[in-house]
Amino acid sequence: CADVICEQRFVYFCCVFVNNINKTQHFLRSEEEYEAEYLIKPFDYNRFQAALQKFVSRREAAVRNLPVANKPESQEICFVPDNYKDYLLEHRPDLRKKGDIVDTEGHVLGTHQGIVQYTVGQRKGLGIAAEEPLYVIALDAEKNQVIVGNNSQVFAKGLIADKLNWVAIDNLREPMEAKVKIRYGAREAAATLYPQEDGKVKVEFREPVRAITPGQSAVFYIDQRVLGGGIIEGGF
Repeated sequence: CADVICEQRFVYFCCVFVNNINKTQHFLRSEEEYEAEYLIKPFDYNRFQAALQKFVSRREAAVRNLPVANKPESQEICFVPDNYKDYLLEHRPDLRKKGDIVDTEGHVLGTHQGIVQYTVGQRKGLGIAAEEPLYVIALDAEKNQVIVGNNSQVFAKGLIADKLNWVAIDNLREPMEAKVKIRYGAREAAATLYPQEDGKVKVEFREPVRAITPGQSAVFYIDQRVLGGGIIEGGF
């Protein structure tokens, strides 16, 4: 339910789905002080979220007669028959464009095989010999560069989120303390949310967080309540 790419109609579907499995009392709660219902995390949030996503994906695939409707479970993209990198390169061979692997000062350390094959925090498969382990810390699509650094450089103290979807509130109008998840399976991290004049949200973590990745979802919580979320624009 907390995936920020979901429209309001999906949130409604989520609640209906939960009701159908007789677990509404765990996820949907109403309080007089708010005069509205709101979403909360289940006791086993990860399992519920995974089951819901699987149910929706398989249902939609079956409706559209897609071969992946009964595809065995995996950690890859549900609608891609095989490895997603192979899928991308098959349909977009231009993404194989090679480029430089550079450090934070712009020194060329090696050659990458297309930036779509790399992700922030990645260590293996770089093909670089160095005195210390190197990790992908950023991708520069404009320059077609993979930027690497040491482990400490993978961490960031905050992020900027855009394309926000608020669930428990209409909008963020003042700084607010919350817990934040930056990807599925990640631990929640304590942070302060700051509304920005351009409508975005600046998130400052109490402790640096590893591998903040543009394009991933950031979901905000207060206690058990799903506050809302957005798409990560970048870390800082």
